[in-house]
Amino acid sequence: MTHNKKRTWSFLSANIKVFENTLKYLKKNGYKSISLQELYDLRTKKISDDSKLFIITFDDGFLDNYTIAYPMLKKYGFKATVFVNPEFVDQRPVVREQIYDRIVNGEDVETDASWGYMSWNELKEIDDSGIFDVQCHGMTHTWYVVEPVIVDIHHSGDGYHWLWWNEFVDRKPLWLSDYCDTDIEIGTPVFKYGDSISAKRFFVNDDIVEFVKKECKGITFLDNKKKRLQYVNDLNREIDSKYRGNLGRYETDDEYSDRLYNEIHLSKEVIEKKLNKEVRFLAWTTGGTPAVQLAQNIAKDAGYYSATDCSKAYNDLNDDPFYVYRIGGFSGHDLFGKQSLLFEKAFIRMQLHRGSGEDFLFNRLLEGARRIYRRKDKKMGENNR
Repeated sequence: MTHNKKRTWSFLSANIKVFENTLKYLKKNGYKSISLQELYDLRTKKISDDSKLFIITFDDGFLDNYTIAYPMLKKYGFKATVFVNPEFVDQRPVVREQIYDRIVNGEDVETDASWGYMSWNELKEIDDSGIFDVQCHGMTHTWYVVEPVIVDIHHSGDGYHWLWWNEFVDRKPLWLSDYCDTDIEIGTPVFKYGDSISAKRFFVNDDIVEFVKKECKGITFLDNKKKRLQYVNDLNREIDSKYRGNLGRYETDDEYSDRLYNEIHLSKEVIEKKLNKEVRFLAWTTGGTPAVQLAQNIAKDAGYYSATDCSKAYNDLNDDPFYVYRIGGFSGHDLFGKQSLLFEKAFIRMQLHRGSGEDFLFNRLLEGARRIYRRKDKKMGENNR
């Protein structure tokens, strides 16, 4: 699983060179890529295949999936699945240049042709090609307030992009180019939040939000993490005293159920209508873990064959067909130097060659991968504050 093909590191993004070297290795060693439909058919015994099999998945529908990954996969004869969110699909009737060949030729092409999200026209092209299979990643892929507890204050350079997404829903497909910190007032409180599927939303009393904004006006230490978080603690105590019993409200059970229906069922219908195809597979936006039971029930009622789960790294043909297990791809960026590139190659080989006598080493490598993710997440968090 990866998000995009970047030459610089970002969360769950694969360095272009590392990704291509991976494809070369798989090609050279006789591996065969399959679709999620083929995995489902294998598990339900509709087909059989003794080949060395693997699955490539992309999340979110970033533009470089079209401009870079699509021609690269075509070159090596592999297929992949991309999970998209209708709210992030570029609504303009555009088809951008595929720049993979220019990158191979050494050109510096960090342009509009690699930055953004795919349009419906581009999604239609890659889906019709048979190289990519477009499936669903929910409707919004955002975060909402889940408790009336302030965890931070919006400040320049923070990573709370979802504040912007929720305020400017129509501009979400262009946020990578249009985003500006000050579009959301500096000093806006950031309450405890969760992904759009896992928990009920909490609607904070507007008076509290305005109170915090007013208190933060003129404050000069918001870029100082220690001082800012101490101030957050003071604000929480003051709000608890001043607004106790009037903090806001949670969405009702019916509101939550309706919102999940929109996330899971209506998103499926939108993609099916736009691409004239049946959507059968869903990638949760819940950090790799299966969604709450209500969401899983809605997914099954909507007709999804399978949904993702990152609780283990590989798929057994005897697993429950509803669960597709995935593991994130690494960036191979200089953040971890040459060792990261070597580790990734070793990890890929062990993941694909697992079996009797190798499970111990495979599990050791898997735990090493998780440690790297934790270090990356920690570093990202520090950079965002």
